[in-house]
Amino acid sequence: MSQQAIEQEVVQLNKILLQTESFDEFQKAHQLVKRNRITTKTKYLHQAFCQKELKSFWFLFNKN
Repeated sequence: MSQQAIEQEVVQLNKILLQTESFDEFQKAHQLVKRNRITTKTKYLHQAFCQKELKSFWFLFNKN
């Protein structure tokens, strides 16, 4: 492969990754379990995602 082809491939991969790794996509694919409740609200998912450690009895589940 030429250098130009490699660079074009990298640009295309970056576009794909930017779309799939956004917080919107993360939010669609996860649920937050807080003790006895399951939520998909953006506010709570963002709060849980930004913490280094989740609070006790909080769990992030992937819907996939």
